[in-house]
Amino acid sequence: MESLKISDISIHFITQQFKREVETGKLVLVDDWSSYARFNEEKTWVEFLLTRDFALTSRQAFHNIGGLMKGMHSGSVYNRLEASADGIVDIKVEEEGNTIRDMIRIRNLRNVHYDREWHELKLGENFEVRLEK
Repeated sequence: MESLKISDISIHFITQQFKREVETGKLVLVDDWSSYARFNEEKTWVEFLLTRDFALTSRQAFHNIGGLMKGMHSGSVYNRLEASADGIVDIKVEEEGNTIRDMIRIRNLRNVHYDREWHELKLGENFEVRLEK
């Protein structure tokens, strides 16, 4: 699938994804859903995510983690997608002089107790990431 036009992607979902046997326990990472905004109207790609992508995740019982860039979209985009998500994780980079810190926090997570504090992420020797408490 080379196109980022929602009309093309939607056809792909209908003809390919929904015909496949149910795959469970899968993890899908999408680093930037914001790229859809370059080729599509906001309402179109948000509706696609809610009615196709999120629905497929729920139907096939797998986990979908997708990213949005802050400040690129209208407030309604963030509100609609965040309201439909089971959890919201914020990631930021803090720069102080020559020091750069990668930070992460859970802002919202349905039906689970969680820590709302910011935590630093450390990169290990083999590029493993660990959470600093």
